[in-house]
Amino acid sequence: MTDHVRSVMDRGSRNRNRYAGFLKDLKKKKKLPLDTMFRDAHNEAFSQIDCLDCGLCCSNLGPRINNRDISRLSRRERIKPAVFIEKYLRVDEDGDFVFRSMPCPFLGPDFYCHIYEDRPDACRNYPHLNQGKQIQRINSHIENISYCPAVILAVESLMEDSRIT
Repeated sequence: MTDHVRSVMDRGSRNRNRYAGFLKDLKKKKKLPLDTMFRDAHNEAFSQIDCLDCGLCCSNLGPRINNRDISRLSRRERIKPAVFIEKYLRVDEDGDFVFRSMPCPFLGPDFYCHIYEDRPDACRNYPHLNQGKQIQRINSHIENISYCPAVILAVESLMEDSRIT
């Protein structure tokens, strides 16, 4: 982890409650163009963060693995889907497939994803800041303050956005 990422994560840890409160307050501001605002904050955050400098999400968060992911990844690994499931996956408390253990079995020590081109949809879309229905994603963003420096930078950017009063 780089010093920059460590600094952002430390700031997020110190200010977690304030950031969470801000995000919860956003739920009440239904007239704001939140999807656009989050997309802009996402773009700004990722202009400052390189995921290869971090790896916290891949080390700590188990993505939900859907049937398309299983098919794509088993083809990549050149094994049958049932073998892929047996080797890499388990069913979580919600009934979803997730990796058997964390960190992700495909994460290298350099934070490089060895299946990047075929990574699960949940990984592809993480941290979900640039997708629609942001008002429904607020709780996920609050959780992700602990795991993603880009979320912290995006929240800080939103807190400075003049459209939010």
